[in-house]
Amino acid sequence: MDIYDFIKNNLKTNSVIFEIGCHMGIDTEKISNIVKTNNYHCFDPDPRNAKIMEERNLNVVYNKIGISDVDGYTDFYLSTGHPNVFFGDKLLDDNDWSASSSIKKPKLHYNWSPWCKFLPPITIRTMRVDTYCKINNINSIDFVWMDVQGAEIEVLKSFGNILQSTKFIYTEYSNLELYEGSPNKEEIMKINEKWKIIHDFGTDILIGTI
Repeated sequence: MDIYDFIKNNLKTNSVIFEIGCHMGIDTEKISNIVKTNNYHCFDPDPRNAKIMEERNLNVVYNKIGISDVDGYTDFYLSTGHPNVFFGDKLLDDNDWSASSSIKKPKLHYNWSPWCKFLPPITIRTMRVDTYCKINNINSIDFVWMDVQGAEIEVLKSFGNILQSTKFIYTEYSNLELYEGSPNKEEIMKINEKWKIIHDFGTDILIGTI
């Protein structure tokens, strides 16, 4: 399965999309070109990514906040470094590595990707998904793209009751504790007994309630 083909075949004009951990907007641009919607909500608190997102001026609602199960503030660990890989994407190749930043403290990540370092944490604002939905009069979500580096449980808990009216979730997972307390696939699936795995990509899963 190709996730972009799935998006093309299952989302419609004005579907409500949440991208939690949008990084520099690379996937954001691809998805927004597939689904012509004014209801695309992106979240990423990393100030380096925020600068790039604001300069790109994509047709999305960008929020410079972290999503967690608490409305408030928390530590945010900034990743840094340069992988020994050429991606062929100017944004990835020319900028500091900010794709592994997280509200979770790194653990085995240091062994898994020794080139990736972490700076001292900064303080960021966090918000629950259900709080954001209440503020913006959102009653259901068609598709969630999650790339939150070990904070999957905190993010999913933040949905509250709106999780029951969320159709599809595409999320990264790892069976290694790359960040302190990061969940594996089975722990993610326990959040909602009605979920079914539509497709397991190996390090990502597509979940649905149909």
